[in-house]
Amino acid sequence: MILLLNELWKDVKTIVAVATDANKRLAEFYKDETWKPELISMYELERAIAKAKERLVDLAVKRTLEKHNIRNVQVSDEVKKKFLDGEEFDEEEIEKYIRENFVKNADELAYGEILRKAKNLLPLSWERKLKVSDIVKGNKLFLRLWWNYGNISLNSAEEIFALEQLIHVVLGKAKPSKVELSAVNMYRTIDSFRTYHEEFSQARKYTYTNKWIDGFRIYKNGKFEIRFKKESYAKKIAKALIS
Repeated sequence: MILLLNELWKDVKTIVAVATDANKRLAEFYKDETWKPELISMYELERAIAKAKERLVDLAVKRTLEKHNIRNVQVSDEVKKKFLDGEEFDEEEIEKYIRENFVKNADELAYGEILRKAKNLLPLSWERKLKVSDIVKGNKLFLRLWWNYGNISLNSAEEIFALEQLIHVVLGKAKPSKVELSAVNMYRTIDSFRTYHEEFSQARKYTYTNKWIDGFRIYKNGKFEIRFKKESYAKKIAKALIS
């Protein structure tokens, strides 16, 4: 099977041959001189080729994950670097590696990433490990987030998004590697009140509901209160977060 990305890489490599030949032909006009200029800078071309290869590796990884409908797994730059060393590029080799090391255990990896982000919403506790009773009062779960110039920080926004993914996984039994939020979610609801003219405009009580959530509230001191439809829901999410 001829893969498109491999064909693109072949085309990229022909540029090197063309540039090398052009520089040799230019050098004929300077054959009596010690220093011979380049028509095309090979140093700059090598950098461009390296950047092109980096983009192809990124695309090969992305195509593999999409092929298997994997959404919430991140492949680190350190892993991608394995395919940047050396002169060649092979999408089949990359696909095989990603399939064996990321696709096979995608749910475990995705759950770890989702949980890691969502855990950052836990209130700080220096003296002892948090208990469910510390953050759950009735059907309410109490977390904390951070402000940045009067708006929810981008980190907290990502963590809220991860928290709602976690809710779908824990309460809705969704697969971590495939869970996808609708266009209407907590993060977008909060972001709709983002403004650069009025500080803390996102500190308010929000009307928001789904299968498990019955609204939430954000306070100026960073307290993030989520009201669940059942106390058991709040406790299950709390247990997951402090696990």
